[in-house]
Amino acid sequence: MAKKMPVFIPSMDRAGALFDKISTLSYVKRVKNPIFLVVPPDQVQRYQATCTNHGRTDVNVLACPEKGIAKTRHWIGKFCDEGNYPRFAMFDDDLNFAVRRSPDGNNLRPQTVEDTQEMLDWVESALSTYAHVGISPRDAAKTNSVETGDKPLILLNKRTLRTLCYRTKDFLSVKHGRVQVMEDFDVNLQLIRKGLWNCQTYWWTNDQRQTGSPGGCASYRSHQVQEESAHKLAEMHQPFVVIREKENKAQVVKEAKAFQKRTEVTIYWEKAAMDAGWIKGRK
Repeated sequence: MAKKMPVFIPSMDRAGALFDKISTLSYVKRVKNPIFLVVPPDQVQRYQATCTNHGRTDVNVLACPEKGIAKTRHWIGKFCDEGNYPRFAMFDDDLNFAVRRSPDGNNLRPQTVEDTQEMLDWVESALSTYAHVGISPRDAAKTNSVETGDKPLILLNKRTLRTLCYRTKDFLSVKHGRVQVMEDFDVNLQLIRKGLWNCQTYWWTNDQRQTGSPGGCASYRSHQVQEESAHKLAEMHQPFVVIREKENKAQVVKEAKAFQKRTEVTIYWEKAAMDAGWIKGRK
């Protein structure tokens, strides 16, 4: 029997927040899929103790020797290759999941454990057809412009973030670590420009805390790192990446205020796919 698709949750300096109200592990639990927390070696014991204290014996804590999210994600891909996992998912550690109440409307409800299992089963199945798969950001789920009128409501070659699911061999076929942050955009653009399409479902959704919240990438993400990565992306993927300045006007936590204004990118995913031979409306 083939192995179930594993779910990896990279985390750093957030052991105490693992089971907050907005926390991926609050939704990814009691599932058939293996669950791995990927943390720095010197934080393994603390994460293990936190999971034990919350009765989460289903969570495996892995020590990753790499630093930075780009290298960590690449390490996860190699771990899956060595472990003979043909598909894998990587979720940020601070996600909140919701699901549509029906295919005909945009109303959402909190996601149950059963919904999460259904979502993971769908992702695993979709990766048989697509090289990379994502779960819609909550704000994007307002769209009714989807290519199927039934569940799971999909669109092709869109921006995927925070929920990154790949076929292992395809993930490892592209270059990694070329930018310190937003490397998922680089990886996904490389796949699309090779003719390996992505698929995003708008049936399930995710959202998270603000960029710059304590822990995780906040320990090394600076305006300089953000700006350098954005310009590098634009250089590598002309003319499909355009630099822009973003200002988040919503109220944010104190630690995230430094990133209310930051350099961001606009990516023309569909144009990149069509340049690689994709015909919109055709799977």
